[in-house]
Amino acid sequence: MGGAVAAIEGAGFMQDEIEQSAYAYAKAVEDGEKTIVGDAPRTAPSPSRSSPSTPSWPGARPSAPAGSGPERDQDAVRAALDDVAAAARGNQNLLVPMKEALSLGPRLAR
Repeated sequence: MGGAVAAIEGAGFMQDEIEQSAYAYAKAVEDGEKTIVGDAPRTAPSPSRSSPSTPSWPGARPSAPAGSGPERDQDAVRAALDDVAAAARGNQNLLVPMKEALSLGPRLAR
C-alpha cells in the first residue's frame, strides 16, 4: 500500500480495519460471547429512600463543598485560570499552570 500514510489516507485500510474490529466486538458483546466486566445493567434506577440532603433525581448536585464560595481567593483563581488560558494559546506546557489552578479549587472530603 506504500506505507502507513498511504494506508490511512489513500486506501482507507486502517479505518476499515478499525470499523470491522469494532463491529465484531460489539456483536460479540450483544451475542453474549464476550462479557464486559464491571458494566452495570442499563436499567432505570429503582426509587430509593434518601434524606433531604441527598437528592435522588438525575442531575442533582450536592451542596457546595468546603473551600468553595466566599472563603476561596477568587482573584487567585482568576489569575491561575488566566495563566492556563495563556499557556494554551501559546506553546507552553499546560501541566504547571493547570496544577496551580487545581490546587486553588475546592477540597473534597474522601
